[in-house]
Amino acid sequence: MRSYQVRSFEIFLAQVSNDDGQQVVFSSMPAEADRQREQLRGVLHGLGATPTTPITILSDGAEGPRSLGEAASLGPTRHVLDWFHLSMRIQHVAQTAKSWPDTSAGDPRTGADLADAIERIRWRLWHGQVKRALDLIGETLVTLDTIAAAASPPIAGTTAKLARVLRELETYVSGQSELIIDYATARRRGEPISTATTEALKAAKIKYTLYYYEGANHAFNDDTQSARYNEAAAKTAWQRTLASFKENVA
Repeated sequence: MRSYQVRSFEIFLAQVSNDDGQQVVFSSMPAEADRQREQLRGVLHGLGATPTTPITILSDGAEGPRSLGEAASLGPTRHVLDWFHLSMRIQHVAQTAKSWPDTSAGDPRTGADLADAIERIRWRLWHGQVKRALDLIGETLVTLDTIAAAASPPIAGTTAKLARVLRELETYVSGQSELIIDYATARRRGEPISTATTEALKAAKIKYTLYYYEGANHAFNDDTQSARYNEAAAKTAWQRTLASFKENVA
């Protein structure tokens, strides 16, 4: 079977830039690992990188991009979790909390208190306070367990869903803790904290919508990878893409 006849394939895409503002968009096929590394190394060299040039690698925390950046870099490397991906996880928890009823367990403040806790978790992670964020996540989970023990069935269902996505955030933050920085300070210093695409959208004040596909893995729309492919999520994502084109592209 000819390779170009497959329905879909995975592409690695990255933007490489230096302190002078020069930028190069780099793309390659992950299946060609050796060539991929040499190509990226050539891009870095072309932008003036030397064996003593420190390299910051922004990624979603996945091993593939991190390993490639590490292998291709000429100088010392520093890995940073892309704020976009971290904030996407937090936003999913916040969106779930919005489904909380106005009153529950006889306490009308419960929903508001939970929303406030999630915003404080966001603030702590934005400032690189990983331990304090994890502590607050743990405290919030205890609160949810207490509510669930005395809740009616509708409230119990909402509580269980919120607890589940909050535990997913806890697992993600714990696993990426070494890559989480003080994003607030980095932003004030003019350092990049997110992917070039996200930064460009914000700079241009272009409205965009963030979606989180529950239960889906990285590259979930790649139907050549059975372990990753999520048909339902891929279909929904494509429908949203078409809808966005119809709304925004003349």
